[in-house]
Amino acid sequence: MGLGFVLYAYLPARGKVALARMPGGTLDPAGVPKYRSPLLIPPVMPRAATITLPGGKPADYYEISVRQVRQQILPAGLPVTTVWGYGAVKAESTEGLRIHHAPSLTIEATHDRPVRIKWINDLMDAKGNYLPHLLPVDPTLHWANPPGGVSGRDTRPNFTQTPGAYGGPVPMVVHLHGAVGVGDESDGYAEAWYLPTAKNVPAGYATEGTWYSFSRPRRKLLTAQCGGRVSRSSSTRTRTAHRPSGTTTTPLG
Repeated sequence: MGLGFVLYAYLPARGKVALARMPGGTLDPAGVPKYRSPLLIPPVMPRAATITLPGGKPADYYEISVRQVRQQILPAGLPVTTVWGYGAVKAESTEGLRIHHAPSLTIEATHDRPVRIKWINDLMDAKGNYLPHLLPVDPTLHWANPPGGVSGRDTRPNFTQTPGAYGGPVPMVVHLHGAVGVGDESDGYAEAWYLPTAKNVPAGYATEGTWYSFSRPRRKLLTAQCGGRVSRSSSTRTRTAHRPSGTTTTPLG
């Protein structure tokens, strides 16, 4: 029998309060077989095009969206998991793999060759309506706050009573880890978020952040949003990695 899961919070004058219960409960981790599914080796993210930057330098161009998908993460025979996965929406080559997956496909960059990416928030259903967050979002914190409109976005809103979890369109921004020589404008500021272009975004909502004018790494990992980036040298003068001779590099995302 699976164990139920309840999210609690400690609120002033109210003590321990149950905020959310996982529908259907959760699986007993001791009952999930270990080491049954083969490890996915993420394929290469297909390029949308090669573009020319001002000054004539070529750059790799990608168009990548995030979508809600159902994926067999647990071993076969167990329920599928709803996650958010990245994937290409355009491919320069007819052989380019256009799938959305978590972890995502790996972007293979070349040293000293610029990369430009159009990120798309596609967290919408088939009818073009926004999808709510997979996890409870506390709107009393300092956060993106789309309901606050342009003047109240990226603030901590005031409430006269404790509100429920935020259930509106999900603000998104992609954050980059571990890049060397990349300007902070490409890092993915928390205030550079943007909403999906859903047809039912409530009137008065801010649709983009102050810097793009909810990026919370913990929530992004819990919803499985991640992908790898490998930078390779275009010359033979590469730095030798500390690994056994004869081995190859396998990007795991």
